[in-house]
Amino acid sequence: MKIIIKHNKEYDFNVVTIESDINLDLGNNYTMDHYCNALFDALPESEPLIDEIEKHDLNDEIEIICNGNYGLVGLYSCGNDISDYFRPLNKIYY
Repeated sequence: MKIIIKHNKEYDFNVVTIESDINLDLGNNYTMDHYCNALFDALPESEPLIDEIEKHDLNDEIEIICNGNYGLVGLYSCGNDISDYFRPLNKIYY
């Protein structure tokens, strides 16, 4: 897993990019709902990806990049929206 954090000085928030080698069962056309479900279906218990997401502020922009069926697939959203999707899956609590 590779993590890149860049600070946006103008708007005072971080852009957190998390690159993982997890393979997701996703094609080229997917929704945030599909991405989150595929991520949790493929996520091993030992993967620190969820712990890394929990470390950041809800206002930070978070980008998660994984391998899909036809290349890289990414999810780019604010921490608040990601937590709203992940919380019902019982993985992230803020």
